Amino acid sequence: MSTQNTAVHPASPLPHLGLLLASPSPALAPYVHSYWFINRSWTRPLPLEEYLYPEGGLGVVFNSGDPIMVDGTAVTAPAFLDATNSFRTRLGFQQHTAVVGIRFHPGGAYPFFPMPLKELQNMPVALDQILPSALASQSEQLAALPTLPQKIAHLEYMLWQWQKPQRELATDTRTILAAIRQAQGQVNIKSLADARFISQRQLERLFQAQVGMSAKTYARLVRVQRARTALRQATPAAAHLSQDLGFYDQSHFIHEFRAIMGLTPQQYRQNRALRQQNRPAERLNQEDRA
Repeated sequence: MSTQNTAVHPASPLPHLGLLLASPSPALAPYVHSYWFINRSWTRPLPLEEYLYPEGGLGVVFNSGDPIMVDGTAVTAPAFLDATNSFRTRLGFQQHTAVVGIRFHPGGAYPFFPMPLKELQNMPVALDQILPSALASQSEQLAALPTLPQKIAHLEYMLWQWQKPQRELATDTRTILAAIRQAQGQVNIKSLADARFISQRQLERLFQAQVGMSAKTYARLVRVQRARTALRQATPAAAHLSQDLGFYDQSHFIHEFRAIMGLTPQQYRQNRALRQQNRPAERLNQEDRA
């Protein structure tokens, strides 16, 4: 195992949180999208909230600071799974935040956990309920490591300990995941199954076990992810976007977007603009300790 080629991303997508992202080593890149780190304290009466948008992957969070709020509920476990979600999650970071996270690609977590991923849908799950405590209780060790390269090396060593080579993704699962991404979610699931000479029922069983959701749900997430990108980059009305993105009609686009995001495309665009206006004015009295 080598972490030689891991790299910390220079630009943070959430600089007000002090969020840092790092890429995995090439050997783990097929499974892991990124590692993420927040180590910051501030003075404010309420948690600082951010949204986690579902993209089909599973996450692991190691927390040595104040409890993280997940949809308004404090998660007190020092290590927990941010399971495969099919709708937006609201995260709240409190006064002392010291968090290390792993974000897996869709299906990437399957070789590392001992159960079908469908059992981990839409909920935070304490890691010590799934893995032996000797492996799961890593938050204090990670917090004690002084540099990001050391933390990354520890995460990668830990993942190699968890990995179960006999649980690699099936070729059918891997191929259909790629086909859905390439088509940007605009696919007929039965046609994908027929092209692999398997039944749609077999395909759904594979996806539920190895991805943690149905192929149809994953395709919906990809479509909505594409819509979010378009809403950030352009200004056309939802009616024009629905046509550009391949939705059947505007009402179908709005319904699908709201089912996953909890708000309409127009509300998403307005909320994003408002947050961007307010964020530079935030004064968090931050003490960066990363």
